[in-house]
Amino acid sequence: MSSISQAEQRRWGASTTTQEERQYLIFQVGDKKYAMDILCIKEIVRYTGVTELPTTPDFIRGVINLHGSMATIIDLGVRFGRPPAASTQRTSVLIVESTVDDQAQTIGLMVDNVDEVVDIPAGDIEPPPALGHAICLDFIAGIAKIDHNVIIILDGRQILSRNEMATLEALTEHA
Repeated sequence: MSSISQAEQRRWGASTTTQEERQYLIFQVGDKKYAMDILCIKEIVRYTGVTELPTTPDFIRGVINLHGSMATIIDLGVRFGRPPAASTQRTSVLIVESTVDDQAQTIGLMVDNVDEVVDIPAGDIEPPPALGHAICLDFIAGIAKIDHNVIIILDGRQILSRNEMATLEALTEHA
């Protein structure tokens, strides 16, 4: 997998920010656009395939060797209830570190396309909607309106639940 550095991310349109603005990477999953704070993203790599793990949930594509360490690849489309999409030349993996109970796990979030880096003022971000306790929205950091589009801002550190993180940890120990 070839890596896209943070310097290259800034070339996509990132600029200096103030205390009230943050930079977000805009990416696509299916026909929907999402964003993630660029400080949550360790790096971006091109998707070139994975080593599949047997008997794993559908949203786990497999693992890759990332700089000598295992990284589990999560298909965000499947994680969000969509059917698996075929990978293309534009398919990328956002490398994030998720921590649960002081246990760090490097995971890759497979996305269909990486668009750009934008500055979003803090005042333009609203909290996720309150949908009750039955629906877990911990992975949504907020919702922003950008150019007449509603963009869901994801918290890369919370994409997986505590139980899913424990499952991943057990899987990668045996991979």
